[in-house]
Amino acid sequence: MKLDYPVSVMRVVLVLFLTIAQVTSAQVFQWVDAEGRTQFADRPQASVERQYQSATAVAEADADTPAAPLLGPYSRFDIWSPGPDQTLRQPQNNVAVRLRIEPPVITGQQLEFVLDGAAVRTEKATDTQFTLTGLTFGSHEVVAQIRNILGTIVARTPAVPFQLRKPTPPGVLQ
Repeated sequence: MKLDYPVSVMRVVLVLFLTIAQVTSAQVFQWVDAEGRTQFADRPQASVERQYQSATAVAEADADTPAAPLLGPYSRFDIWSPGPDQTLRQPQNNVAVRLRIEPPVITGQQLEFVLDGAAVRTEKATDTQFTLTGLTFGSHEVVAQIRNILGTIVARTPAVPFQLRKPTPPGVLQ
């Protein structure tokens, strides 16, 4: 009888191990249904015209190319202002960032900005206008990205480098 107990425990451990291994390798497929609700499934849906990149594929893309643009479920996602390589001359060290995104941020997804490699959460996770505050004068780079409910990046804008400079006094040549 003593021999059966360790065999039973080993079977339970084996089943748990196999279940966990299968779950961690699963893909999640996402789409928006006709009523605008975000749907998730573990298999691609034949009846759905456009499905979005699975969480596993996006995570692999993140590891390979962290700054690569990614549209995901959006037809347009870019930073409208500041423009690439724009020099902003202003007395305050705040910069307004404006996005163009179509369709609007999907319910359950959150928008965040990455300034000089560090994530900056927005107060409202779906706003397309945001003010970055407390910047130092000099060179910066901003990226906007959207995370799904699992925390995986599903969309990312191209990086936009910009310069923040103090205004020049009247009569001073640059």
